Amino acid sequence: MAVKDIIGNANSKKIILSNVSDKKHGTAYIMLGEETIGKNFAARQFVKALNCLNPAPDMDCCDVCVNCKLIDKTLGELDDQGFQVNPHPDLSYVNTDKAQLTKEVVQGAIENLNTYKAIQLKKKAVVIQDADRMNESAANSILKVLEEPHKDVIIILIVNNIDSQMPTIISRCRRIELLRASIAEIEKATRRIMPLWTDLENRDAASFSDGKIGDALRYVEVKQQFKDAAAIFSAVSGRKDNIESIFDAIKRVEELHRDEKEKEKKLKKKGIARLFLLDIIRILSYIYRDYMLEKLGVKNVLRARYGISTTDVRDYSPVKISAIQKIIERSCRDVEGNANVSVLFTNLLFQIRKEGLS
Repeated sequence: MAVKDIIGNANSKKIILSNVSDKKHGTAYIMLGEETIGKNFAARQFVKALNCLNPAPDMDCCDVCVNCKLIDKTLGELDDQGFQVNPHPDLSYVNTDKAQLTKEVVQGAIENLNTYKAIQLKKKAVVIQDADRMNESAANSILKVLEEPHKDVIIILIVNNIDSQMPTIISRCRRIELLRASIAEIEKATRRIMPLWTDLENRDAASFSDGKIGDALRYVEVKQQFKDAAAIFSAVSGRKDNIESIFDAIKRVEELHRDEKEKEKKLKKKGIARLFLLDIIRILSYIYRDYMLEKLGVKNVLRARYGISTTDVRDYSPVKISAIQKIIERSCRDVEGNANVSVLFTNLLFQIRKEGLS
């Protein structure tokens, strides 16, 4: 893979390659974008391009030289918790399973790279995952390095929200922002990356991703959530109002959520249970979106994708469907903001029911 293989984002790819071509390309970068949009992949291709021994005419990496292969192995092969499996003195991938990135973790990685000359690479690199989680001490330690940059070290901060960074850090970093790709671009990418998927799986993965390649590649993991979301949709928006079926749907999701929390404890990987619930809510939003498209006569996918017949669904107007989608969007933001997910989910379903019956 290379910079050209970043999904969509034609302008961002040009910016990356122009920085590689620029002899004064800078020391620090912020790789900005939503979660699961492909920031880590883009950062790795950037580091490869900076160090490639046989670059293409546009300065993209060749993907086959020893430097490219070393970077893929060191920055690309991570364990289930996102830690390096194959460390190398020229490269450091900073991550933590704690709520905050501390000064000790960040400073230790950077000092190791600053102290010694590169063993193999042209430019040593440190990639800091979830730089949003740096506490004040960690951020200040980064700032000190940025004020006295080492010409042979590249620092890349992986950031979801630019507002999480100190203005003084932002001013000293070049920004590369990744945006959502089109559904067509995502589907084309999954066909290349996941050759064993069926046509239907590729289409559904692209639809589920909503423009984020990381979510598309998780599609097989969340296929069961599609069935659960379809059952919820039928419960709250079925032609016949049935309170009991809504409570059954809530009970099932709560049981599944508890299972995910147990998995979270076992794997010591925070956020699994919250992500599970977020997936269901997002898929529910997609079902209403597809119902809207069917109502407008754009395309008919409810039965093929979710096993839902429009004859079994309450006859909502497009305006009503839009109002329901706004309710779901608010719930997604609340889940991401660490709201009480169990209470939130119950409220969500009854808010949808109320809006649908009003």
